[in-house]
Amino acid sequence: MKICIDIGTTTIAISAIDSRTNLRIEETILNEQRFFGVDVISRIKASMEGSGLMLQSLIQKNLLKGIDSILRKSGSTKNDVESITIAANTTMVHLLLGYSCEGLSAYPFQPVTLDTLTLTANEVLGLEDFSCPLIILPAISAFVGGDITSGLYATNMDQSDKLSFFLDLGTNGEMALGNKDRVLTTSTAAGPAFEGGNIKYGIAAIKGAIYQLEIKEEQVKFKTLQYGRPLGLCGSGIIELTSELLDNGIIDKTGLLCDTCFKEGFPVTKAAKGAENIRFFQKDIREVQMAKSAIRAGITLLCKEYGCQESDIETVYLCGSFGSATNLKKAMNIGLLPQCFEDKITLAGNTSLLGTIQYATDPNAPKRLADIKEKSDVLYLANTPDFENEFISQLNF
Repeated sequence: MKICIDIGTTTIAISAIDSRTNLRIEETILNEQRFFGVDVISRIKASMEGSGLMLQSLIQKNLLKGIDSILRKSGSTKNDVESITIAANTTMVHLLLGYSCEGLSAYPFQPVTLDTLTLTANEVLGLEDFSCPLIILPAISAFVGGDITSGLYATNMDQSDKLSFFLDLGTNGEMALGNKDRVLTTSTAAGPAFEGGNIKYGIAAIKGAIYQLEIKEEQVKFKTLQYGRPLGLCGSGIIELTSELLDNGIIDKTGLLCDTCFKEGFPVTKAAKGAENIRFFQKDIREVQMAKSAIRAGITLLCKEYGCQESDIETVYLCGSFGSATNLKKAMNIGLLPQCFEDKITLAGNTSLLGTIQYATDPNAPKRLADIKEKSDVLYLANTPDFENEFISQLNF
């Protein structure tokens, strides 16, 4: 059995492949490091302030919990595990391995390592009876991690003659533009709004999360994940709600809520007596505006630096759980994505996890990932003179 893992800032996705039957078993759990902050910046800060060992312990326990669940489902033991392959952003790797995060805290951003790491499970997870090889996939930069390298490999973007765009809308907004000759990458400080972070009633994409929504004749119709009781709004629900508020004149182009909702927020649900309503507040809308503006500015400036127009892009890979559940027309309606992307988008799913699965089964994978690193350059948006103006220009819906 080969175990493949994507460590996200919010969720951890695990897939196990039976080497004899090729059957796959899936598991998704929440990353409990979120108690130290919903984004990597908060966790870097917490690590530097003395919580590094706690952050490391939390992620180790999460991984072991997920692996144990996989083993129980398959009727296997740790002795049946041939290898573990992990893709994660650079901060998650540092926290998992107990590395200092000081080099990630300020420009010029110098990680302890960006290389492929071949270790053992007991070294990384702290269990003496778990000794299989554990591989951590290489990163491109401090904020374009192994999850993105893995994703580029999974989409074969690095093998194509066509100009392609890769966008992972997780807690961080990582993106890449290029083809087999050259890849330009960047990461935007979009914040965690698209994963429910910093939103009053925002939650991860778990059972009970509102992911689809329509406002018709002043009534809100919605769907929840796994038909659960509504608990809050996940990223796709937040996008859909914002778009619906805009189309119904409840917010204007500047994002200002109408007078009747300004103080108490817009009521998404009408709870039973004594229960709490899910509401969407002015502050929540501002979080969405800043997140979408950072993403949209990043797309514009990445194209400018690459020397192409947005319309020159032939394929757009929208990655992560957010992309697979989002109404793309509504994402474009609020200005998150350019209109010219509409007929070019491929919903690629969790490409970070897919890349680890391919890596575990493809003998040529180490060379492919090394080639991706070699041909990839990084654009630091914070150092780009036009970023502030572009960010401000994209704030309105």
